Amino acid sequence: VPEDAQLMTDILTVQAKDLDSEQNARISYRLSEENDDFGIHPVTGNIFVKGILDREMIAEYHLLVNASDNGK
Repeated sequence: VPEDAQLMTDILTVQAKDLDSEQNARISYRLSEENDDFGIHPVTGNIFVKGILDREMIAEYHLLVNASDNGK
């Protein structure tokens, strides 16, 4: 990800699939740990820049995404 990436720029999309049907097959995404520099859209799975990146301060990020379905 470029250090000068604009805020709200999508950098990656994650995708999960569920074999259930209709409402039970809807997937929700979230980052396992809250992060000041990156966010994820809960429906689309788009990971985006939400903070100003500074490689001198943080050279590498590790993001873990949780995907869960609406199954009951």
